Amino acid sequence: MLPGLGLYTIFFVAPIIVSGAISFTEWSGFGAPSLQGLANYTGMFRDPGYLRSLSNTAILIAYGLFIQIPIALLLAYMLFSVERGVRVYRALYFFPVVIAPIAIATMFRIYYNGEFGPINELLAVVGLENWQQSWLSNRNIVLHSVIIPEIWRFIGLHVVILLAALQGIPMSIVESARIDGASSWIIFTRIIAPMIRHILLISVVLCITGSLKSFEFPLILTNGGPGESSTYLGLYMFRHAFVYQKLGYGSAVTITILLYALGLTVAARRLLGGAEADS
Repeated sequence: MLPGLGLYTIFFVAPIIVSGAISFTEWSGFGAPSLQGLANYTGMFRDPGYLRSLSNTAILIAYGLFIQIPIALLLAYMLFSVERGVRVYRALYFFPVVIAPIAIATMFRIYYNGEFGPINELLAVVGLENWQQSWLSNRNIVLHSVIIPEIWRFIGLHVVILLAALQGIPMSIVESARIDGASSWIIFTRIIAPMIRHILLISVVLCITGSLKSFEFPLILTNGGPGESSTYLGLYMFRHAFVYQKLGYGSAVTITILLYALGLTVAARRLLGGAEADS
């Protein structure tokens, strides 16, 4: 196990330790760093840009937990009930996951175009011209416009994960419940959902951690704008560390992202684990 432990230490533990040390300094990446104590952390939580990015990331996580995963679970359950063509449907749902983010973002930039985009054209066809707008420059909706392609892209990933969990359930249990007169809702909520809870936890953790490190879609679609309206924590960190060359400040943001991921993961484990214990 020593080679694996060594690689884990070099590529995971060591960078975290180094980032933690740099987060207490002011450093541009050149010359000697200057010790700043907690100045980066106190300044971060006073920065409206950081707080807006944190809020945007929280909304992205909420979209993932309450829209993306439920839709994926519904689709997986529908595929679980299908007898023919499961492999074809599964491949179709998973296909967006393997497409490069820049290709998906470019496609959605065309969709969102205020002059010739298909969305505005469709609204005009159905008589909803009043709903036409520039989807990537309106501060009130730009964040949702940026979130939608990311949610769409990863639904297939959770479908595959949850479908594998459903296929591992012994059909004899489901058939016994049907013979006893249990409805489809009772079978799903009382039998299937508890039996796949540990796999559902994996999807929840992937959703949380993926949202906290996401930055490709706002970078390509809007560059985080207008202002900070569509900036996530990942893009905020990238911008300050590598564009503004504030590696100390960027490392402090990285540490907070890590702490958020750990905290939310522990909370998810306690929530699902508590429900499992009660059952």
